[in-house]
Amino acid sequence: MEFLLKSQENHLRTLVESLEEKQVEWLNVHSKSFEYEFKKFLDVAKECHDLFIEQVKKVKASVDLQVVALKSEMVKEVEKMEKNYTVLHNKIDVVVDAIAKLVEFNTAYSTKHEAKSEQDSKVFTKLEEFLSRIQESILKVDLST
Repeated sequence: MEFLLKSQENHLRTLVESLEEKQVEWLNVHSKSFEYEFKKFLDVAKECHDLFIEQVKKVKASVDLQVVALKSEMVKEVEKMEKNYTVLHNKIDVVVDAIAKLVEFNTAYSTKHEAKSEQDSKVFTKLEEFLSRIQESILKVDLST
């Protein structure tokens, strides 16, 4: 019986070893299959990454060009604004000078006009006095005779 048990034990041991070998083989095959699939996914991911990087570089180049164009436009607009400021400042200077001259002229004219008005007032007063004296003289003369 011992012989049978030993034989059974050997047979079971052989079967277990055989199963272990098949499992190792199966694991090796699946491992290689998994590695192959993993490598394919890795290659696809790398390709997608490369395409993405290429698109990002294109977009960056486009944005850089647009930024340069925008900066150029801004510089032109600033130059126009500075030129307009200078022109406006010159025009304001002319207006300020004209106003100052008008004020001077008005002051001088007002002073002369006031002086002339005073002289004219005195002349008119003298004329009124003269006319009053003539009127009195005429009234004193009796025209009825």
